[in-house]
Amino acid sequence: QTKGVVFLTLFCVSYIISTFANYQYGVSDNLKYLIWTCFHLFVFYMCDVERDINNYKKEFDVISWVFVFISFILIVGSLVMYYMGISVEVYNQQGDVHLAGIVWGRLWGTFTDPNYGSVFATLASVFAYYKMTNATKSIKVFLVLNIICDWLYIALSDSRTGIVCLFSCTFVYTILMKIKVKKKIYVGVVISALIFSIGMATVPVLLKSANNNIISSEKNITEDEESEEEDELLIGREADLKENFSNRRTDIWMSGLEIFKTKPLIGVSFFDLVSYTKEHLPETYLVNNDLGVFNNFHNMPLNLLVGQGIVGFGIMMIFGFTIIIYIFKNWMINEDDMYEYRVVLITGVIASLECSLFVTDVLYTNSPMSVIFWLLLGYLVHYTTQVPETTKKREVEEKNEGYNYNHNTSI
Repeated sequence: QTKGVVFLTLFCVSYIISTFANYQYGVSDNLKYLIWTCFHLFVFYMCDVERDINNYKKEFDVISWVFVFISFILIVGSLVMYYMGISVEVYNQQGDVHLAGIVWGRLWGTFTDPNYGSVFATLASVFAYYKMTNATKSIKVFLVLNIICDWLYIALSDSRTGIVCLFSCTFVYTILMKIKVKKKIYVGVVISALIFSIGMATVPVLLKSANNNIISSEKNITEDEESEEEDELLIGREADLKENFSNRRTDIWMSGLEIFKTKPLIGVSFFDLVSYTKEHLPETYLVNNDLGVFNNFHNMPLNLLVGQGIVGFGIMMIFGFTIIIYIFKNWMINEDDMYEYRVVLITGVIASLECSLFVTDVLYTNSPMSVIFWLLLGYLVHYTTQVPETTKKREVEEKNEGYNYNHNTSI
């Protein structure tokens, strides 16, 4: 049985209780996403514990290649939209706006959110770097080009989430690879990894600055009409952030805590959030502000806390801590040729989790990053389960071979 499945089952039970405890605000959306949640938890996360590690590694290799190719197409498409000055704003019948291209001084491109796109790009660059070890020269050229495009997108998206994610992924990848060599974490190793990670995270900032300088210099020598078009290509949202550095997130999060206090034990049911809030807290920021109604808190832990209360939040936290302890307790028990495989898995999990702190992901959504999170976590747990058994079998086989050799020699 895959580690932690009992907690995930209890989590789904908590979800159902929250749904029916708030049935008057709606049930259908909650049940629809319960099906997706079960797919994530019991199809993507769960692995066959009897299956060989190499089979799952091959599966990951295929999935990560698909991810790299798809991300390359999406990001190149986004960059083309930027340099062609394409900006799209489409409103549906409900009044929701869908954005694409260069909007509000940021590159959205082909993604629904620049923060989401920048994390997508970060994870694609991690996978691309991992692939370079055994790649041919021509494939390496493609992977390097992929990484350059990824970082350029992060720069033009002006996403602080992407930069933080790039920093943390670089740091985790670097420090874990150092552990393989030195077997321990020394202060010098941490400091060098920290400096290197800061340097990597600074690259998109420098790219953004260089891009703006080039556009500004061209603007000074062009006519007025062309200058207006070039103004739209300047990346930056300093004016917005000056008024509210968190870009409304702190207001939304504080509103979430207000809603949580009204039903702390089992929550208000995530997909009934707006209906419940309009009835019980019509003055709170989530549904009463100068921009519009927000249907989530742009933060997965807060979505969970408000949606399923202390019960659902507590179950998921217990699951999380159990998995973390289980993985790192057995971290140094490994197959030497698969060490970097585990490093890239845990880096991908961290990238997905970081994304969920600023956009709705991992839970209550069916998105590529959510699928990636549960898949990679499942592979990681499966490896941790299988390796001690594989090691024991190998030791037994070696002892038997030694015994048979000595026995035959004595005869």
